[in-house]
Amino acid sequence: MAAKPAGKILIPTDFSHESMVGLAVGLRRACESDVALLVVYVLETHWYDVDGLAYSIGALTDANWVQARKQLDELCEVLRDTGIRVVPILRQGNVAEEIVKAADAYGVDLILMSSQGDTEHSVGQTTRRVLDTASCEVWSVKGRLPVRQRARGAVTRKTPIPSSN
Repeated sequence: MAAKPAGKILIPTDFSHESMVGLAVGLRRACESDVALLVVYVLETHWYDVDGLAYSIGALTDANWVQARKQLDELCEVLRDTGIRVVPILRQGNVAEEIVKAADAYGVDLILMSSQGDTEHSVGQTTRRVLDTASCEVWSVKGRLPVRQRARGAVTRKTPIPSSN
């Protein structure tokens, strides 16, 4: 049974090879139906409490923000060249939490993310948190296999990724 086409697909990226595989699957999905891709990059910040004072490790500087915006815009421009609608989203905070918040804020139908889990059927910590907390569908694809194979054997929540056959 094929899943209904999603109107908005949110695809997190960290600009790694693995996240590009997720983008490739999303791009294929967007080309098959009339959907918009929302590409989100989260600049992660870690907060620590030391003697009652909050300290931020990895706090953003203007240069961090400008560089992240530039990378995200360049990636989205390449995706737009395919003719699909692309929305770049830049956020700051905990990666899993910000992915879920962005999905809720933009009314996303599907989160499609790459996972860096240790085995073929496991997912990474961030993907697990998104799977557990998102209110929309979440598809997770592995970054180690070719896209065609990965799309057929994806770890999913609720709905399998349809094969291209």
